Amino acid sequence: MARIKVHGRRIAVSHCMSRVVGGQTLLDDIGKEKLVEIVWQLASFCGLEVITYCIISNHVHVLVRVPGEQNPSDQELVERLEALKQRVSRWYNRRTGRFGTLWAES
Repeated sequence: MARIKVHGRRIAVSHCMSRVVGGQTLLDDIGKEKLVEIVWQLASFCGLEVITYCIISNHVHVLVRVPGEQNPSDQELVERLEALKQRVSRWYNRRTGRFGTLWAES
């Protein structure tokens, strides 16, 4: 997972990106819709603000803002993104009958 963190006065903004394993184009329209749904659910649960996102059939970009009252460590943010990726992988694998990781980065 590539991630760029930009610090502000009271906020941190992170650009998170992840690729589908093997560069395959596995995310169809239904998969993209489910990914967006899960991104919004987890952002709300984790207290993050999704600024924008872009989902391509073989990778995803998400720009999130961490409110100033929160101060999660980089490790916490990585763990939150990993939870998102695992949830999407499980859903996708059940839907398509495939197994294994969906994302290239661990």
